[in-house]
Formats: sequence, structure tokens, C-alpha cells
Amino acid sequence: MRLLLLVFFALALSANAADTSFDTAVKPVLTKSCVPCHNDRMASGSLNIQQYNTLSSIEPGRDQWETIVQKLRTGEMPPKGLPKPSLDTVNAFIATVKQEFERIDRSTPADPGRVTARRLNRVEYSNTIRDLLAVDFRAEKDFPTDDSGHGFDNIGDVLTISPVLMEKYLTAAERIASRALGADPLPKPVEIAYESKNKNIRRIGRGLVEATHRVDFDAEYQLIIGLPGERAKDAAPVKLGFWMDGKLIHTQMAETKPSGLNYFNPYSEETFKLYLPEGDHVFRAGFIDDDFVKTLNEKEAFSDKKNKFLNMIKFIGPYPAKGEKASRKKVLVCDPKTGGAPCVEKIVASMARRAYRRPVTKPEVAGLMNFVRMGQADGQSVEQGIQLALQAILVSPHFLFRIERSPNPNDPTKVHRISDVELASRLSYFLWSSMPDEPLQVLGETNRLHEPSVL
Repeated sequence: MRLLLLVFFALALSANAADTSFDTAVKPVLTKSCVPCHNDRMASGSLNIQQYNTLSSIEPGRDQWETIVQKLRTGEMPPKGLPKPSLDTVNAFIATVKQEFERIDRSTPADPGRVTARRLNRVEYSNTIRDLLAVDFRAEKDFPTDDSGHGFDNIGDVLTISPVLMEKYLTAAERIASRALGADPLPKPVEIAYESKNKNIRRIGRGLVEATHRVDFDAEYQLIIGLPGERAKDAAPVKLGFWMDGKLIHTQMAETKPSGLNYFNPYSEETFKLYLPEGDHVFRAGFIDDDFVKTLNEKEAFSDKKNKFLNMIKFIGPYPAKGEKASRKKVLVCDPKTGGAPCVEKIVASMARRAYRRPVTKPEVAGLMNFVRMGQADGQSVEQGIQLALQAILVSPHFLFRIERSPNPNDPTKVHRISDVELASRLSYFLWSSMPDEPLQVLGETNRLHEPSVL
């Protein structure tokens, strides 16, 4: 009983001290500097400060008191032409009100609110596909522009899914799954040429040509560069470069002196093979460090008898790529042809765990295995069945959204800490706008991430 009385006495003293501080440090400033313009009769700026002349008004009027403190701190109030309180008076005013803010915060039950399911924006989607499957997918070219709020395009409450975007997700999932596994047979090779006579190639100065070309499949392609003209009999070879989207991806030496094969129409070709990723790309071919062309005028630079120049880029393909793609290594954690059903289930579970960024349940894996069986029932290979399951994973809300579950979703008063798995995703998408890497995900799944030394 004595302890209880002491507690009540201490609380009473604290309340009295706060009232005294308010009466001495806050109320005089309000009365002298604020109330003359903000009162019942003349509420300048639609603000009547007379209703905020007691300590008890701070808690229900928190937002307005925040504004009052800000106006005094910045010197915006009182306005120019009116007497201003001294700096010490203003500091005492702010310290007293902030002290009351802190007391209110300490005594108010924690209410972090609800966490909105956050859709991956275009940058996060592209980065996640890259880290999940080693596939370069440019969401900014395929998906509509993300909604933004307050200058940010990753706010959960703002990011929506339109019917158009959902359709784009379905198309993208099919393309990405096909590119990752490459289980579908390639079509017969075709030739597509960009050349000066067809006016579908661009000249970039004297020594470069450029064309925009869509590569339909991740595959190997034969490239043929057309080189009309010739230089002197003692002309030196020149380094030929080939660029994709501004990046130099191949070089080789090209002969420029006469070949003697066709005196009247000198012409030669340079051929090479490259692996090209699916998508729309800008390709460029040209001579590197070619000093000879600098000695020619514009007419001579494109004369068959004076110079060797470029006028064609031809693509022939697709052909199966040599070696195993990095994306297949990401997906096929075992060989489904020799490992049978247990291996296929392991592949599907591994894909889902990484894509959903959390451990997956047996029913979830069983549901995805139905897609594998569905594909095989239609006469497809086991890899094509896995590809179909991957396609389903990529349109799942568990992949497209970052979902944090509440253990008590129907009781808004319940407060809980997010799980370590959810914390791992918060960290990764905050730090590098992509999914957790393996060490981070393992720390989340083993519930070690929240430990201060680990975090």
C-alpha cells in the first residue's frame, strides 16, 4: 500500500510540474505572440489558438501543436512587423511542448498499423528475375509505368494491378520461363539482313553501321558483316568491332587490301557466331582505331576503289547454344531425366522457395507438381512440365507481392514483430531492390536474423 501511495504521489508531482512548466514557458508566448491574431474573433489562417491554452490540449491537438512548434522554431511566426519572443523564450517553449510529446508517446500503446501487400515495381521485378533465374528481362520496356506517390514508385498503398498489367505478367511469365529453361525446341534458322540497299541500316559516321533487331530466342546466331570496296595492295588489316546496346561483345581482324576475286565489284564478308539474348537490341558494327579513313573525304570514304567500308549486318539463326546456360543451372538443381519424380519435386520446391522468398509448404509444392503432370499429360517433356510450373510460380501473388502475414489478422489491437523471413525481404528490397540472396534467406529461415550481432 505504501508503494502504491508513493507511485500516485510521484505521478501527481510530475503532472503538477508539467502544468507549472506549461503555465510559465508556453502560455505567456501563446497569449502575447499568438492569440492576438488567432482568436475567437480573428482566426487568422483558420486557426484559433485560444482553444490550445492548456496542457491537456496537446494530446488531442497533436497535429496542430506540431505546426505551432514548427512555425516558432523557423521564425515564421510571429510574422514580420510584430514583436518576436527571445530565443531563450522560444527554446523553453519548444522544450516544454516536446517533453509533453515524449510523455504522450511513452504512455500511448504501440500501434504500427497494418502492412500493405507490396507489389514488386518494375525495377524490383527485373532485378528479382535476374537474381532468381539469371535472365535479363527489361520490365520497363514491357510493363506500364508504375504508379508513384510522394515521388516514390515503391509505396505499397499506391502500387496497383490493372487488367493490362496482369495480362503483361502472364505473357512475361511464359517468355521468362521459356528463356530460363529453354525446354521448347528451337525453330528452323532464318536469315534477316540489314543493308544499305534496303535502307534498313543506319550509317553512324564513316566507319560504323547500326540496326535495331529483335532477337526472338536466347540462342547462338551467325553474324555476317558485309564489306564492299578495297584499299591499296599494301593496306593493313583493321580491327572489326561488334556492339550490342552500346557494349562491345566481339572483335576480329578484317582484311582491307584487294582480294582479286572480283575486280569490278570488290566485296568481302566477315563471319562469326555469338550467343545473343532474347529481346529488342541495338546492334552496331564498325572499324576500331581506323586511321586510314581519316585521310579520305566524304566521297572517297564510300568509294569501292578507295576504301573498304561496311554496308550490311546479317543474322542467321537461332542455333542451340553451346554449353549449359546459367539460367538452367539456377533451376535444375538435379537432373530430372535420371532423378525421376523426387528430383522434379526438389526442383519445383527449390524454385518456389526462392521465388516466394520463404519456406514453402507441402500442399504448395503438390499444387505446382500438378502443372508438371499437366504438361506431361499433353505430351510434353519433363523439362517442359517444369517450365510450366515455373510459369505458374511467376504469376503467383507470393512472387509478385511481398506479403507479411499477421498471426491475428482479425484483431487490429494485436501487435507483433515481423518474422525473420519477412525481415530478410525488407532488408534486401531496401538495400538492393531485389530478392534476398542465399545467405540472407538462410538467416531468415533459421530465425537468426533478428539477433543484434547477426543483424
